[in-house]
Formats: sequence, C-alpha cells, structure tokens
Amino acid sequence: MKRFRQQREIRNLGADAVATEQAPASSPPWNKWRRPFWLLLLVAAAVLAWAVRTEYLTSSLEARPLSELAGQLSFQVEPGPSDAIRYPGAGPYDMRMGYARLPHIIDQLRRQGYEVTAQARMSPDLLALRDWGLSTIYREKDESGLDLGECHGLSLYSQRFPRRVFAAFDAVPPLLVDSLLFIENRDLLDPEHPKRNPAIEWDRFSKAALDQAQHLVDDSHRAPGGSTLATQIEKYRHSREGRTDSGVEKLRQMASASVRAYLGGENTLAARRQIVLS
Repeated sequence: MKRFRQQREIRNLGADAVATEQAPASSPPWNKWRRPFWLLLLVAAAVLAWAVRTEYLTSSLEARPLSELAGQLSFQVEPGPSDAIRYPGAGPYDMRMGYARLPHIIDQLRRQGYEVTAQARMSPDLLALRDWGLSTIYREKDESGLDLGECHGLSLYSQRFPRRVFAAFDAVPPLLVDSLLFIENRDLLDPEHPKRNPAIEWDRFSKAALDQAQHLVDDSHRAPGGSTLATQIEKYRHSREGRTDSGVEKLRQMASASVRAYLGGENTLAARRQIVLS
C-alpha cells in the first residue's frame, strides 16, 4: 500500500513537470513594442541630424526669431531726461565715441546749470537685452568726427576718425576682400544661404570647445579661439579693453553679434558685407 502511494505521487509529479514544460511561456510586453520603438528612435535621429545639418548650413531655424527680436529693438528721442535708457559699457568703441562717459558728462553739465532738453528712450526689448548683459544693439557707424561752422555755413574746423574709410562695400578692392575671407571665413559672403548667421560657425566653435577642454588636461595643448569676424568685431568694440576674459563673455559676444546681424531682416547678406567693410 505504501509503495502504491509512492508510485502515485511520482506519477503526479511527473504529470506536473510535463504540464509545466508544455505550458507556453508568456512574452513580456517589451518584446511587442521593441521593434517599433527602435524604428521610431532611428527616424527621430535621422530627422534631428537633418535639422542640425540644415541649420548648420542655412541658419533658417534661428533667422526668423532673431530677425523678429531685432525688429523690436529701437529708440526714440523725446523731450526731457530719459527714464528708459542704458548707457554702453567700457568697450573701446564705446569709449572712443564718448558713449560710456555720457553719465559723467551729463552730471557735470547739470552742476554748471545745463539741462537735458531731449534724450533717447529705448524700447522695452532693447532694455531687456541690455539688462541681460548683451551689448546695446543698433546700427553702428564706422566713422565719427567733429564739424564746426560759422553763421554763413563756412567750415571752421573738421575732423574725422578714422581718416580713411571705404564709403561702400563695392569700393573695397576685391583682392583685399578675398585675402581677408581666405584667412578668416571663406563662406561669409556665400549667396546660396542668405539667412546664414555670420556670428557662429559651428565647426569652428566645436573645435575650439574641444581644444579648450583638452587644454584643461594638458597645458601644452594649444587652444585657439573659434571667433568669427562678427564676434571679433563685437569683442573689439564692446568688451572691456577689447578682450575676452571668460567663457560667459564669449557667449555674450556671440549672442550680441547674432542679434545685430538680423537688424535688417532674415536676409543677412547686407550685414555680412558690412562686417567685411568694418
């Protein structure tokens, strides 16, 4: 009787084992969605790569918002002292033109009895950009001076700085333009991409960032800058002593030069010619 019970238990265990082996294993939910997921990820990566390449070549994605922002940057001269004004910083251009010393000059004149009868009012967006640390964005002049005349219109004194400038881009010798662009940026005046942002060259910027990272590890590794002509002009005009003293300052220069390039709209060909002329 005992042996019969043992044999029956063995048969039951064997049946359970067979039943367990023959029961189909349920597949996890991930197996069902794995292939569509990877396909979707591949498509997203391809679209991202296409967008990055298109933006790198044409700047078409940033052209519209930057041009719209630049269109909101303005100022207007109105009677009386201004309550909506930010004076430029201590860049070489700002110092040479006298803009940086305006608060001091106005204060001295007030002490002598003079009054401000009219002054510029900046637009809200222009004030906001200045408060964020960007340069004051406006159409800058390349030449300044002083003219003194008498009551009959005859000139008593006239001075210009710099004394010799090209009146227009077409007046610049082509050899001079080609030499500059060969050294600095051979694609700056490329007409095939009229919306291109002249302030940023992503290949040059990426290489400069990698060189800077390697320089932190190896002091002997050279780390040249990745500035474009537009960014260099921004630096020499509006950064203190015309220098870049930090990475934040470099980003500020790039941002200011980018917005300035779109003052005339999405098409930056005229702005790029002005960069060469400057």
